[in-house]
Amino acid sequence: MHEPVTIMSDDGRQPYLFCTAKGTLLVQAQLRARAFDTKGKYVYHYRIGTMISRDGGATWNRFTAQEGHDDVYTRAASTRSRTGRFSCSTPSSCRGNSPTTA
Repeated sequence: MHEPVTIMSDDGRQPYLFCTAKGTLLVQAQLRARAFDTKGKYVYHYRIGTMISRDGGATWNRFTAQEGHDDVYTRAASTRSRTGRFSCSTPSSCRGNSPTTA
């Protein structure tokens, strides 16, 4: 176990952590920056930050499906396939969001 570190932001709102059975970690939070407003409707106030660790948290990599576009905010709507890809989707209450894989 190592000391806690800030991997994304020290002011993230509604942080979310997902851990797969194989130990891959996905962290998301709403950042202080405004959303890009690319969803076609007002989904959330702030930009979503996503980080992935495939080594149990030793190293982290930023993830985005498309630069300059609002990513899917999973909030517990994530799964990992047998091939190792994540499938993330926003709950159906937020129409206009399509699944994203990483």
